[in-house]
Amino acid sequence: MTTLHKTIEITADRRLNLSLDLPKELQPGPAELYLEFLQPKTATASDTLAGFAGCLKGDPVFSGDALEIQRKMRDEW
Repeated sequence: MTTLHKTIEITADRRLNLSLDLPKELQPGPAELYLEFLQPKTATASDTLAGFAGCLKGDPVFSGDALEIQRKMRDEW
């Protein structure tokens, strides 16, 4: 397997104009090309602490008196 690296610019029209000079040891014929885009992911609400708000609501483990649940957890320590 041969790995090639080329830094490209994504244009405003989201088109990729790409030309690669391949090594001579690669033979003509079918090949597979993989692209990896390394742009940072935009954070969503579920990626932040606020995204976890209310996620345990309705869970039987955490149903009942919240203060009593906290006391039981502390007693286990």
